Amino acid sequence: MLYNVVIENIETQFLQKGTGTPNESIWPGVSKLRDFKPNFPNWKAQSWTDVFRGSNLDSGGINLIERMLMYSPNKRITAKEALLHPWFDDIRESMLRKLEKSKSMRVNDNKENDTVMSNSNKKRESHHSPMQIK
Repeated sequence: MLYNVVIENIETQFLQKGTGTPNESIWPGVSKLRDFKPNFPNWKAQSWTDVFRGSNLDSGGINLIERMLMYSPNKRITAKEALLHPWFDDIRESMLRKLEKSKSMRVNDNKENDTVMSNSNKKRESHHSPMQIK
């Protein structure tokens, strides 16, 4: 239980480091939310570039995180938009190539199976064909 509280506090501090403490000007209606704590420390937002300085996260990744962590749901990126974000382009292209390769392999396997089955059926038909009456 204590572990969860510590982790939650670390996550909250990290989030507020980049976004600042939520207030009505950046998130209209926040003070009316059930879990809003008006006595929480008032931190000013830093740029996410500063928050991630020294990390290996590039500007595209920082942009994605910034858009995903917007306080206001109306300003936050949707899940679909996030998946289509340019930061995932390399991964998406790699996955598409793998899928195409896999699809191509299945098509070739099916063609080989069809050929094997076709030859097998021909043999079976010649051995089991009904006798013709003359």
